[in-house]
Formats: sequence, structure tokens, C-alpha cells
Amino acid sequence: MRKLLVALMLLLVFAGISICKESKISFWKKQRRGANYHNSVPTKDWWLAAKEAGINVVRLFPNNWDKQQRDFLLGNADSYEKLNEQDFLKLKEVLDQAQAVGIKVVLTTVSLPGSRWLQQNDDKDDVRLWRDVSFHDQAASFWRDLASRLKEHPAVVGYNILNEPHPERAKVVRFND
Repeated sequence: MRKLLVALMLLLVFAGISICKESKISFWKKQRRGANYHNSVPTKDWWLAAKEAGINVVRLFPNNWDKQQRDFLLGNADSYEKLNEQDFLKLKEVLDQAQAVGIKVVLTTVSLPGSRWLQQNDDKDDVRLWRDVSFHDQAASFWRDLASRLKEHPAVVGYNILNEPHPERAKVVRFND
């Protein structure tokens, strides 16, 4: 588990992610007012209302959006190969809306390769990420692909790369490395 977390963090640092640029990192130099948004695609009106309410940053979960394949952006959490392009374009459109009203975004996902979101997995824990190291590589590839495509997007100020990890649910953690 620790190896996965370290690998993902190093990936983001060494991938040249733009959150390390002064213009984006400086966003975090003062306290912000934020909100979570998930389960549906935010509308332009929602972004405007959030701005009017004084929201500066939103942690965005796109997992429940209509998707082209089994899992939004991932294609399929059983075997990640590349970003789903249509899903990515939908995400980018939403990020553009956030930027248009001046709201920044921390992007997260509640599914990763080998760890499908409980609510999209017949309410069963998907603990493959914690049992099979090949999913570590797939998760790192997913974040590398997504972050490299979004590194210049002005709305994105961070990534929540592993939302609510729960390796203890795997009971026996055995890595084949």
C-alpha cells in the first residue's frame, strides 16, 4: 500500500504537473471556501450559483456522469488502457465552465483500476488494487495520462489521487512484487 501511495505521489511530482507552477501553487497560500460536487454533471447555472455563494474551489467527482464505457474516464477499471476520449472531453467542458466563472477545481475519482467505486460495484468492496501490484501500475498510468492532459488547464489546482483508501478491507494484502 505504501509503495502505491509513494509511486502515485512521485508520479505527479515528476510528471511535470502544473500544480507545481507558481501560479497554481500560489492559489493555496490562503484559506479558501470550497465544496464537493458529485453524482451529476454541474451546469453553468450551478457554477454561477457557487460563485455567488462565495465558493472558490470545488472538489469534483465525475464518476457518476454518463459514460461511454463501464467506468468514467477509465474505460474499464478491470483493465485500464487509456483515457476514454469522449469522457475526457466532457470533463474538459465542465472544467472550462468552472474557469469561466473563476472557480478552481481539485479533481478526484472514486474508482481506480482494481478499485471500482462501491456504488458502481453492486455494493461490494473492490479490493484488487490492494492485492495485485499490476493495478498499481495501471492507477499510476491513469493519473499520468489524465494529469498530463490537464496540466495546462487553468481551473485545475490539484488532484485527490486516492479518495478514501481502505486497504484494511482486503483482509490479506499480498503483493506479487
